Parts: sequence; structure tokens; C-alpha cells
Amino acid sequence: MDAIVINLDADVARYGAVVAQFAGYEGFTVVRSRGVYGATLPSLACGVLTRARNYKEQIGGGTLGVFLAHVAVWERIVESDADASLILEDDVRVDNLALLAAAAIPSDADIVFCNDIMQPFPQPPRDPVTMLFVDLDAGLRRLAHTGSRAVGMSGYILRKAGARKLLTLIERDLFFGHVDWQVLRYCLSETQVSRAVPDTDVARILRNRGPLRSEMRGYTIAPSVVFGLGLPSRRAVEDRLTAR
Repeated sequence: MDAIVINLDADVARYGAVVAQFAGYEGFTVVRSRGVYGATLPSLACGVLTRARNYKEQIGGGTLGVFLAHVAVWERIVESDADASLILEDDVRVDNLALLAAAAIPSDADIVFCNDIMQPFPQPPRDPVTMLFVDLDAGLRRLAHTGSRAVGMSGYILRKAGARKLLTLIERDLFFGHVDWQVLRYCLSETQVSRAVPDTDVARILRNRGPLRSEMRGYTIAPSVVFGLGLPSRRAVEDRLTAR
């Protein structure tokens, strides 16, 4: 499985730190995908891509830069020979790679969220012997319980079929927000959200762009593979460079 690491040109050390964590694990080929400096994006392009007037000045270019960097990876996956790839941002710690390498990804999965934000259980399994693929209901309840304002795209598995779907959906809808919430909403139905997280901020965020139609099949996993390190946010820096 390819492990594709999104990495800005100025953050070579971050990329090296991620690569080092895969040493000794078979089944993974680590490759780099260049990040996008959002502060360099023209204001006109930001407005066209988001359908939001003065997007760059009000929100900042960093958010869109991150989104575009993930889209570049999706295009790469569509053109690759791999059925599924692990996508990582470069400010993470990885664990449980042996379990992931041995796991059988569900045949209907388009995307699998692997980060600790979407950990489906309040307490991770102790001494796990296999990777569990869990319906997104559990991940939604976890988001609502913790009050997280992010789903996180720091680590996820994307199938080639899922990458094709995402590119088609983004071409239709453009870049209306943070990449993590936009991708998650494509995986959910109104019924699922009403069942898992009724009357919560999570439900309101997911519904702020209209009805949910479950256009992709998503899972989360236990135990998690990707854990945030709490390093300074490059997206936030890029946003501050451009936002008023």
C-alpha cells in the first residue's frame, strides 16, 4: 500500500520524521506529495473555487491550500495502479501499522478514516490482534462527545473508486469549506445523522450545505493508526498571512 504524505517544500524535516516511522514495516511504500501554499493563491481563484466573495481575505488561503493538496493526492491515486492508498499529513505519529498491513479493507469501502479524532470507541482496544472496521455512526458519536470542531484528514485510506467519486463530487460542489467536513458529509445520510447525533453541533455542521445523500461508503477503524502531534498549524499560518 502506498503511504502518501502531504508535505510543504519548507517542511522537509516533518516528512523525514513520518518516513522514519515506517521503517521495518512491510507492505508500505512511502511517497511524498507536495503541499499547496494557500497564501500564494490569487484572490480571484479562491473566490471562483469556493463561490465565496472575498474568501481569501475573510477566511484566508490556508484552508483552501490544504483542500487543494488533498485533491492533488486524489488525482494521483486515480492514475496509480494501487487499489487503495493511505494518505497522511506530515504532523502525525503513526502506530498499529502491522495490523493495518494485515487487514482486509471492506470491499464496499470508498474511504476509511484512520485518525484518532474519529476513534469509534471511548477507550481504544487493549492489545488488539486485528483491525476493526466500524460504521461511521460510532465516529459521529465520538465527535459529538468530545466537542471536536474537526474531523481531521491527517490520516485516511482512500480507494481508487473513492478518489474518482470525490473528484466528481468536488467538480460538482466546488470547495465550500474545510476538506474534512466536506468529505465526511458525502459519506452520510440524513437518517444516519439523525440516528447517531441528533440535535448536536456535529449534525448542524454536516447539514449546513443542504441534505445529506450518502454518496460514498465510509468507515472508521479501531485501533487508530494516525495521531496528531499538536505541531504548529501550517494552515493557520497561511490563513493569517492573507485574512484581514
